[in-house]
Amino acid sequence: MRTLKRNKVKVWYKNLTGEEEILRNGIRTGEFRKTYEEGSLMANVAPATGNASIEPFGVEANYTHIMAVEGTDCPITETSILWMGSEEEPEYFMVVRIAKSLNHIRYAIRSTEAKGETIT
Repeated sequence: MRTLKRNKVKVWYKNLTGEEEILRNGIRTGEFRKTYEEGSLMANVAPATGNASIEPFGVEANYTHIMAVEGTDCPITETSILWMGSEEEPEYFMVVRIAKSLNHIRYAIRSTEAKGETIT
């Protein structure tokens, strides 16, 4: 699968890097917050359509879009948070499945609004 430059959109992502302890006035609280690394890339994103015989992630996979990225060194994982669109109204996505091939990676992504999920 080749991706055309004119069909690419900018996708921002956050990758989970770990947790850090929350301190209040220099005192350990015992609470932790997740830490993320941010980045962006250009990818082809399309609604999930097609027949069950050609669905790359199967019939039962719960996803709303397919994202294709050229190359095989993309930093996005199944724990990544994705968003795209305008800064005023971004649309958030979660990675459901990853399918790697020799020349590209396809991601099954689900809109968080589709399930009523929230991203923090």
